[in-house]
This record gives sequence, C-alpha cells and structure tokens, in this order.
Amino acid sequence: MNIMNKQNYPSVAVITLVYNRKKELSELLSSIENMVYPNFDLYVVDNGSNDNLEDVIEKYNKINISFLRNEENLGVGAGFNTGIKFALSKKEYEYVWLLDSDLTVEEKCLRKLVEVSENNTNIGISAPKIVNNENNDLIVALGTKLNFNDGHKIHLYSNTRNFNDHIIIDVDFVGDGISLIRAECIKSCGYYDERYFWLWEDTDYCLKLKKLGYRIVAVSDAIVYHPPGTEKRGPSVVAYYENRNSLLNFSKNSDNLLKRIYVLYNITRRIFRAAIFELFSKNYILFKLNLLSLYHYITSHWGEYKLPNHNYTPNKRDIKEFINSKNILIISSFAGPSKIEKLINILKVSIPDSRIYLLTQEDRKGLFQNINIKDTFTYDRVDSFSYLTYAKIFLKVFFKGFDLSLNPASETNSIFSLVSKRSLKWDNANEQFIETDNIYSIWKIPLILFFSELIALIISPVVFITSYRYK
Repeated sequence: MNIMNKQNYPSVAVITLVYNRKKELSELLSSIENMVYPNFDLYVVDNGSNDNLEDVIEKYNKINISFLRNEENLGVGAGFNTGIKFALSKKEYEYVWLLDSDLTVEEKCLRKLVEVSENNTNIGISAPKIVNNENNDLIVALGTKLNFNDGHKIHLYSNTRNFNDHIIIDVDFVGDGISLIRAECIKSCGYYDERYFWLWEDTDYCLKLKKLGYRIVAVSDAIVYHPPGTEKRGPSVVAYYENRNSLLNFSKNSDNLLKRIYVLYNITRRIFRAAIFELFSKNYILFKLNLLSLYHYITSHWGEYKLPNHNYTPNKRDIKEFINSKNILIISSFAGPSKIEKLINILKVSIPDSRIYLLTQEDRKGLFQNINIKDTFTYDRVDSFSYLTYAKIFLKVFFKGFDLSLNPASETNSIFSLVSKRSLKWDNANEQFIETDNIYSIWKIPLILFFSELIALIISPVVFITSYRYK
C-alpha cells in the first residue's frame, strides 16, 4: 500500500477499555501519541473505574479522544461493545482497533497491521506480536491455536526469544485487547457475546469470523508490549471463569458431534479433578469455585461472579526450621519471575547450603532463564491434561528425593508438592510460609483420579445436553 498522506490511510477507531488503571492508561496514551499513523480517533471506555480517568486524558490534547463511561464494570466483551457501537455511530470507520489499557504500542504497529489487512481482503482480524514488557527479549504470544479435543489454548512462540522477521501466521484466535477488526466484519458478525464477562469472549468472536470465511492472523513485526498474560491470572479466575467460559465456547463452536462430546467430557473431568484435589487439600474456596463454574454453566448463570477472598487459618512455619533441607524444589505454578526470585533470595539467606531446582511448564521456561538455580524440570503444557504426562514428570522429580518443595501460589495447592518429604506454600502478601500436604499424602492421588473420572462420566451427559442450549 503506497501511503503518502492522510487520505491514503484507512480510517481507524482505536478503542481502549479501562478499569482502575490510571497509571497504565497514561503509558498507553503516551505510546499512541507517538504512533506513525495520522487517520485515527481514540475512544477511551471507562468500565466503572473508581479513579478519575479524565484527569489523565486531558494531558493528551494532540489526540482526538472521546471519553465514555459505564457506571459499573460490565466485563470485557460488553465494555468493548460500548466503545464499538458508539464509534461506529459517529463515523464510517474502515477498521476498529481494540486495545487493553495495560499495554503500550510501538510507533509503527497500527500502520503495519493496516497494511497487512489492506493487502489481504479476506483477513477479518489482524493482531500484533505481544512482547514481554519486563523483558523485551521474550515473546508473550504471537497468536493462539486451539485444541478442539481437550479445550487447551496453545499460545504460539510463548516465552521464546524475540525476533525481527516479518511473518504472517494464520491462527485460531487473538486476544480482543490487541485486535484490529475490519469494520465490515462487525456488520456481518455482530458484537462480542457479553455472557462471558471475562475470558474466552475473544476466542468465540474469532471462531465466528472464521466460520464466515475470514482469516485471523498474527503479524510478527507489528509489536505491542504487555505483561505475560497468564502470569496475571490467579487460581480463582481459572477455577471459575476459565472453566465456565470454556464450556460455553465449545458449546457454541463445536459442530462435529464426536469432537463436541470429547472436548466437553475433557473439560468436565478436568473440573472435577481440580475440585476433588482442592477438597482433599482442604482448600474449600477453590473446591466451591470449580463446582460453581459447572453449575452456573448448566443453569445459565452468566456475567460477573464476585470471586471470594481467600481467608487463611494457616499452619505457619518458619523457613529456618528446614535448615537441613539440601534439595529444594520450587513449583512455579502461577508465579512469575519476580516472585520466584524473591523466594530464592529468602532460601539462600535462610538455608545457604541448599540446592534449588525449579519445576515449570515448557512454555514458561524462558521466563526464568536469568534466575540462578541448580536445574529446571519441565513438562509440556500442550499435553498437560494427559495423565501420562503428569505421571512421567511426577516420577522424575519423586525419585530425585527432594527434602522440601515450595509453591509460591498461596491460594492453591499443587499435586507436585506430594513429591517431597515436607512441603510449604509461600504467602507473598503476608510474607509467611504455610505447611501443606507432602509425600505422606500421596495415597490421595488414586482416590482423586477415581472419583473425578467416575463423577465426570455421570455428569457429562448433562453437560452434553446442556450444550445445545447455547448459540
């Protein structure tokens, strides 16, 4: 596309959705102000924030900004819908670019996305490469593939080394907070499904567009900077929103009968496996959230659910009690590099002679490459729902003979804590260690597997029949 002046640039409505992120919004607006693209208008949608976002917006008078406010947090899909409907009622834009408020954009990002879409009229959504804003050498994701057998998301190039090549990748979906959508697609496909509230609404929308014959692509040399997405989600979010919404998505988008049965069964058994594990671990909040996710799916309870706070009555321990621990395993769980590094520093002071190992998923290994540890054990997240995968890595670390395992995610427990003689969780907020199940509770595993499979077999027909209710 030969771009010489404003008239040659397709018009773009840039829409950002904000909820209590005043500082992040300021950083985003600064990056938008520096974009090399003249033909856009910006719409800031305040999704029920408690702080005054208009104070931030007033500082950026070089951009044509419209400010919209929802009186309450309507969720991601409904929040973006507010901006899309308003923008398209004001002007005949050719594209709509949706942006999360906690990212920044490279100056040529929008221009490169528009060029790709203009040169390929069958592209419905194009999206940039997401680069780790704390470590620009690492990619967060370059689009996502979907496993229609087990419901698992595969974020392409996740936590791999960044590169400068220009490639266009066809994917199953991209996050809504980075999506450049062709305006005609919105006329054909409508708006985001507001039932999701948060998570999976972007997947659903992309799959709808693909059914209409549009391509969804990720463009490697168009770049935004963003925190690693999965590191921001705690176990409560996964237990409720991830479970409930994945069931809705595959109910709407599984056209093949056998695949529908298989994927819904796999999600159901995963829910019960997690629920029974949390029950055996006496984590009653996550036990309830897992079951509620399924119950609310069956009873059509959508939108927001207020996640409860985790109130601990912990079995506290002083780390110095474990001074004789020589081999220590840190289970990365939901923790990012900063929390892991902080925990390692505590161990080096309290147990200076210990050898520290890390257990993490293969696609998260790159996050911890600069952390000083003895060795790293990994397993493939793509196959993380396979009993065989878990059994192989479990036995590998079990026979290593760890004296102590540490889980930095205090809200949840890990099956891998059962490989060591003693096991602790690290409560980062209160800076305390909490003792949990260890190798002497390994007998729980066969019971968890037996009961979760049995209950899933009983409940799956109900889930399958319910799935045809959702369109």
